[in-house]
Amino acid sequence: LGVGVPLDFKRAHHWFNKASLQGLPESQFNLAIAYQGGMGVRKDMVIAYKFYSLAATRGLYLAAAGRDHIAQFMSRVQIETAQRMARGFQQGLERWLAMKELEKTGQSNVNRILGIDPD
Repeated sequence: LGVGVPLDFKRAHHWFNKASLQGLPESQFNLAIAYQGGMGVRKDMVIAYKFYSLAATRGLYLAAAGRDHIAQFMSRVQIETAQRMARGFQQGLERWLAMKELEKTGQSNVNRILGIDPD
């Protein structure tokens, strides 16, 4: 949330979501907080758990604490659903990152063939 600008949770959600789709754990953590508290989005503990899990997997220890805290208020089915969602998100992210790497490699090969210096 910016300094010197009005609070806009919906706009913040938009940008945090874009960043989380690129695997940024801080954005995933911020989305978890937003979904847990209903800030700019409909309150949803399952989605909050998903984003806490994703951020925790990427090394944010506070995210693991947040995930474990909200788990106390969720059913087993809700937790399993959130875990499935997190795995699906992570798999999609890994595919996207692999595609980006292939694009980079492909462009390097095209540049090499055309004799374009990568600098």
